[in-house]
Formats: sequence, C-alpha cells, structure tokens
Amino acid sequence: CKRKMDPRCGDEFDVSKVSILERTLGRGAFGVVKLGLHRETGRQVAVKEVAFPVSNCEKAKEQLEKAAVEISLMKQVKHEHVIEYLGAMRVGMTLYIFMEYCSGGTLKFLIQ
Repeated sequence: CKRKMDPRCGDEFDVSKVSILERTLGRGAFGVVKLGLHRETGRQVAVKEVAFPVSNCEKAKEQLEKAAVEISLMKQVKHEHVIEYLGAMRVGMTLYIFMEYCSGGTLKFLIQ
C-alpha cells in the first residue's frame, strides 16, 4: 500500500469493520497471520491472531506482555519501507493485530 497515493490509507482505521478471511499468509512464534478485508473500503490488511492459552495463566500473561511490546514498537515506527500498524483488538482470549498488507510475500521468501 503506497500510503501517500492510496486514499484507503487514512489515519483512522476502524478494525471492527474488518472481516478476517480463511487465507493464511504466514505463521510465527506467537500466532498465525491471516488476510483481512475492510468491509467499507475494500482494503486488504494482514491480521495477526495471537491466541492466549486458557489453561496457563502465566504463559498467557507472558504472551500478552510480549504482544504489548510488539504493538508499542509498531506504533512508534513510521516509515514507507516498514509495515504499518493499523490497530488491535481483543476478543476473548485472542488478540488481533491489524497491519498493512503487502502482497509481495515475506522478506525471507524474497531473499531466497
């Protein structure tokens, strides 16, 4: 998404209007990243799903703290070559982190 050229890239992004699709974009240490679609603008976004373990409160707390650090860092970084943080919301024991979607694939894929 070229932020300056794309009118769908605004400062205000309503995460409640994103439908999370079945397509998995990738997997990481803390969760899975799926494709999302903003229902009003049609903008595609990446949505990281972090499911906290219900049976292990200490592990859930640790994961939540790490996710909070990740979100804090993403909020601070504003650069055209860095994935843009759009927002986050928690539903039950799952945290959803909404980010800019880049269709070119992962950096790991591109350098192989």
